[in-house]
Amino acid sequence: MRAKRFSYKITHRTFHAFVFGLALISISVGAPLDKWHWRNPLPQGNALMDVKFANGSFIAVGAVGTILTSSDGKQWACENSGTTENLYGIAFGNGVYVASGAHGLVLVSGDGHNWVSHWTGSTNMLRGIAFGSGVFVVAENSNGGFTSVCRLLSSANGSEWSPGHSGNYPSFNGITYASGLFVAVGGTDGGHVVTSSNGSDWTQASYSSIQLNGVGFGNGTFVAVGANWYGLPGAISTSLNGANWIARQSGTPNGLNGVCYGQEFFVAAGNNGTLLWSWDGVDWGDASPGIPSSLYAITFGNGIFVTVGGDGTILTSNDGDVWTPHVTQNNFTINGVVYGNGQFVAVATGGKIMTSPDGITWTPRNSGTVNDLQDIVFGGGLFVAVGSNTVRTSTNGIAWTERKIFSASTVAYNNGTFIAADPTYGGIISTNGVDWTQVSLPSMFDITSGNNAFMGVVSWGPIYQSLDGRTWNSIDYAPSGSRPYLSSITFGSGRFVAGGAMGGIISSPDGSNWSPAVYPSNWDVWYCLSYGNGLFVAAGASYSGSPSLAASADGTNWVLHSLGTTASIYDIAYGAGTFVAVGSGGTILQSDDFRIPSLSGKMNASGEFEINATGEMDRRYRIQLSEDLQAWNDLLVYTNSQFSMRFSDWSATNRTRSFYRVVSP
Repeated sequence: MRAKRFSYKITHRTFHAFVFGLALISISVGAPLDKWHWRNPLPQGNALMDVKFANGSFIAVGAVGTILTSSDGKQWACENSGTTENLYGIAFGNGVYVASGAHGLVLVSGDGHNWVSHWTGSTNMLRGIAFGSGVFVVAENSNGGFTSVCRLLSSANGSEWSPGHSGNYPSFNGITYASGLFVAVGGTDGGHVVTSSNGSDWTQASYSSIQLNGVGFGNGTFVAVGANWYGLPGAISTSLNGANWIARQSGTPNGLNGVCYGQEFFVAAGNNGTLLWSWDGVDWGDASPGIPSSLYAITFGNGIFVTVGGDGTILTSNDGDVWTPHVTQNNFTINGVVYGNGQFVAVATGGKIMTSPDGITWTPRNSGTVNDLQDIVFGGGLFVAVGSNTVRTSTNGIAWTERKIFSASTVAYNNGTFIAADPTYGGIISTNGVDWTQVSLPSMFDITSGNNAFMGVVSWGPIYQSLDGRTWNSIDYAPSGSRPYLSSITFGSGRFVAGGAMGGIISSPDGSNWSPAVYPSNWDVWYCLSYGNGLFVAAGASYSGSPSLAASADGTNWVLHSLGTTASIYDIAYGAGTFVAVGSGGTILQSDDFRIPSLSGKMNASGEFEINATGEMDRRYRIQLSEDLQAWNDLLVYTNSQFSMRFSDWSATNRTRSFYRVVSP
């Protein structure tokens, strides 16, 4: 009988170590990097593309499979969608919610919490969805493809889909159902409108203007809103029957994305925080709250307007005039994070500094400056933060003192010496963090320390090395035409690792001899590298839709992981058993805890049961065996020498059934 898997954490006294039919066979990179938690902004920071009020609740969907639910539009909960595909639309009907997404994906849920994925048969993104006349209709979008023919697909249950006869159009962007009629709008260069009473047979409306992104209905009038091509104002058109449309003046230079009706007036949402209102859809007034984020959708329900947009933005209003945000601050960029003295410290634009003892709860601190802060290091019991015309220090991350007026983008510490540098302004050096002296440095984007030396990188140039921070040697590790673009470097486990654009990663055991890594993507840009718990981690931005995080146990062989965000990640640090990643839109993400052990396993072709155990480096764990879930015996007591360790139980086939667990200590 196949040995069964069983895994959880308990705490007992440490028993005498012995081995019973168990042998170490290999190591691998694993699970905590596959689960990330939003710490800022809250509830989350991914772009939200649609929001609806249905079945007594608000529900919003967005990038990387984001789904949020709320009973009042103000307090939101993140739901597990089971996908990392972008979601663009949400509708409710026939007792189920249906979310539409990328690559023809739809998700179906009876309660808004548990979701099942289905494929519509389309390979295009599904930009809009509506329910009416007993069916759901989703609108295909070719994502800018001018020759692709897009369709409107229908389904009674959200699981099985059929294409309707909508004609030849390159893209649909939005759809609604009202007054017995589906109205779908779209376009890329020019715009189009089609209508249907049943969701299957479609008729082209009389419309010939610019691209339309969304459509709503109220007080007997359809209102469609759209983009601002060629410097034209945001498009607004109205229709009494869905067939004949009249262009209106929006009065805004910003593109409009969504529109709804409530409290006896229309409200339209658009780019750069634009919000407009109108009694009749003809004359429009400005109600923009002055936020930078673009707004992609808007709805009305339970007596309030709710609009959503970029960086997880959520705003509500009782009257369409005064708007209240319901997301923690996200209008800044976090450039650096470090762990030291028992806490994480993050630095950001506008002089913002935040601290956290556990990576979960973050407290803003007064840095004493409004200048942008770019990087931070901890060494010799001191935090040193650098940025635009400022170098500041702190012993506890809370109280900060300015030490030098100097612009630096990177800072490092090695054997009692701090180095702050910038590729344009050169560098400064200090042995105490208080007194700084300007030094002549080569142009470098990032500096790290290891093996009693500083190492620095810059674009396609050579790698630089220094023992004291003053005298630097150039290392021509490869011919100039074959060097990767390097913008970050780190050190761990006796090895340097550097990375940059187009997925380029190289590693070296001594700083002099470098070799290229085996990386799985050529489209990721690695803005930062870090080392912790036996793993090198690279993070940054992705331009191919692939994950923007990779990990390696040796610096050579890398595995991609999903951060669950589209934000650019500018720094990452390990501490308190977790990695913390920071970046654009005020992003703070935290991985699962590496200190919590876990088990997984499978029977291999040789009849041995392979057990994969994860945990924190240098922590003692025990793998135990039971045949009845009552009596447990130690198979092995070990100290983690790698984050993930794999063992083989040779005796598994001699037992009727086997249950395994890992305990600490």
